[in-house]
Amino acid sequence: MPSGLGSVTAHFLYGPLLIGNFIAVAFWGAHCILTVYYFTNYPKDRTLLKAWVALLWVLDTAHTIILIKGIWSPLISQYGNFNDIVGVRPELVYQLLITASVAFMAQCYFVRRIYIFGSKPIFKWCVPVVLAPLIVWQVVGSIIYTARGLSFKTTTQMLSLSQIAIGVNSSAAAVDIVTTIAMCILLYFSRNGIPSTDRLLGWLMISSLNTGAWTAMFAIVTIILVTARPNDILYSITNFPLCGLYCNTILGNLTARNILRNHGNTVQTNSIPLHPLNFRTTEIPQFNGQAHRVHSPGSIPEDAIEREVKSHAISGEYAV
Repeated sequence: MPSGLGSVTAHFLYGPLLIGNFIAVAFWGAHCILTVYYFTNYPKDRTLLKAWVALLWVLDTAHTIILIKGIWSPLISQYGNFNDIVGVRPELVYQLLITASVAFMAQCYFVRRIYIFGSKPIFKWCVPVVLAPLIVWQVVGSIIYTARGLSFKTTTQMLSLSQIAIGVNSSAAAVDIVTTIAMCILLYFSRNGIPSTDRLLGWLMISSLNTGAWTAMFAIVTIILVTARPNDILYSITNFPLCGLYCNTILGNLTARNILRNHGNTVQTNSIPLHPLNFRTTEIPQFNGQAHRVHSPGSIPEDAIEREVKSHAISGEYAV
């Protein structure tokens, strides 16, 4: 943001906004492709899950439209109007609420996944309890930022809200990093030395790292840009695409289930299932690294465990 009207330069003011818009639109396009793929290949998913996916697409589409409208006036319809350039664009303030809402939905999804798989209290309860305030703060902080930002007239006044922006993005990065590390730990200690199972778990760990690393990296870069260049809005290059990035991480998880199911088909009956099975006598590791009793493979049909793994892949309970 400019320190004064005389110091305003277009390439530091609307240049980053334009780049951020380009990246956000690209992510929205990828989101559209994944959404079509999801509804085409997973018609048997629960209605609630389908509605949730549809809501994500609506929010991301609204976010993209708002971003485009926010730069349309100063760069197209009011081009050359100095007062319009330095004024606060309401659309670019409102978009923060949509980003916060999508981040809330995505992070709740990943925390719920840890709750499902973690049987030890530190994973099942401690991680969700610790992360819940950070997730809620992102929404509350964005509401405060939006309410105060809409009362300002120039971008110079928005400098007073930089601490709130840093707090919101710091919380987002912390949640993404913790959920990624926690999921990788759960997967790592589920290995049992069987090659087919370990390969599947290794694939899941890589996918988990890829899921959380991108959103965390964008949030961290946003914090660095806000701190290092408080008089500019370079942070918009990485902040604007966050909404679409969160949507793509969720859809990437949901649409990876067919691949995951194919991996599950290669797991032998003595491999680890990725969900507790309620059979009888043989002990196999569970996600928390402890043993869980299941029926002896010799006393049930040979492909029973494989069918169990496949069913959870289809339902998305361990989609990453």
